[in-house]
Amino acid sequence: MSWIGDNLRKLKNAMFGEPKIDERKVFAPWGAGRRTDQGPATRKYVKRLFPRSIFTKKLTPHRERYIHAVMARLRPEQRRIAIFYGYTKGLYK
Repeated sequence: MSWIGDNLRKLKNAMFGEPKIDERKVFAPWGAGRRTDQGPATRKYVKRLFPRSIFTKKLTPHRERYIHAVMARLRPEQRRIAIFYGYTKGLYK
């Protein structure tokens, strides 16, 4: 079933062009951005802002966008913690 969807997506992209993803419009689905300024810059708090699937599963383009969306809403000290402990899976240095 998935190969049918892949072929249909390729056909649609060939006809209408590739969809453009605006990174500014990608938001964390469960509202991670609302809570970032309420908590301290602790390791436990910062890790909780990222979904569990980022730590347990393969990095996909959707998960990359999710990481970017969460990182865009973190304070500088929270960003340093996320990068230092590898919560960004190497997307940020």
